[in-house]
Amino acid sequence: FCLSGIGKIYLIGTGKAVVPMARAVMDQLGDRLCGGVLIGKHDEPQFKLDAGPKIDYRLGSHPVPSALSLESTRRLVEFLGKPTDKDLVICLISGGGSSLMSLPYDPISLEDFQETTRQLLFCGATINEVNTIRKHLDQVKGGGLARLAAPAALATLVLSDVIGDALDAIASGPTVADPSTFRDAWQIITRY
Repeated sequence: FCLSGIGKIYLIGTGKAVVPMARAVMDQLGDRLCGGVLIGKHDEPQFKLDAGPKIDYRLGSHPVPSALSLESTRRLVEFLGKPTDKDLVICLISGGGSSLMSLPYDPISLEDFQETTRQLLFCGATINEVNTIRKHLDQVKGGGLARLAAPAALATLVLSDVIGDALDAIASGPTVADPSTFRDAWQIITRY
């Protein structure tokens, strides 16, 4: 991206490595960042202090999402209402983001979403199979976050924890197209 043509630059992201990733972006862009919302796993008081009021660092739960995950994700989604078509949203994605950043579709309850996640994690399903189900139950997965960031330009920086580095599998692919279908999801459910 040629930054001279960009209006405001925003930072969003999730995952177990979101804090060091955010530090690297902040080191490079400094005052160009206008704000952001990040969702991590661990409380990072020093990062909150270093990031200042522009970056809202929130917590989620891993490996099963919690009310905290949903509350933090709602805040991130609300924040995405600010960028315009002249702006750039930088999204940081790393492992663990599937549970840290979660927002199931209505009328799916948190309890049902948690139980589905638990059943999938402990039934022998692969991470790709688990994420296929998650992408069809959650508003921000399977490209959902990219849709919410529009009309701003979006740049995603990914740190993979998935063998083969399939972008749609890392944190359930919040900023990439989902190649799976509801039929694929149903086949996984019936298999297990």
